[in-house]
Amino acid sequence: MTEINMGESISWWTGKVVNVFDPQQSGRVQVRVFGRHDDVVNIPDSALPWALVLQPPTSAAIGKIGQAPVGLVPNSNVVGLWLDQDHQYPI
Repeated sequence: MTEINMGESISWWTGKVVNVFDPQQSGRVQVRVFGRHDDVVNIPDSALPWALVLQPPTSAAIGKIGQAPVGLVPNSNVVGLWLDQDHQYPI
């Protein structure tokens, strides 16, 4: 199991949103990270990580309360960072 390092060593990434319909309805988006998930044959969209979206303080981002990141749509280009050294927890 990977440990979240909470900023001890920031690792940035760029990618493309593939899914905005978060099954937990918590405002996450599914992202294909460039250089990590380029193999679309062996890494289907369904296997991609769900990334937390940095949100303004006007959004609770929990329990279906507040705003959703409706500006993001599939194929939106995004920049993010990993919360852990194993690159399993994207924001």
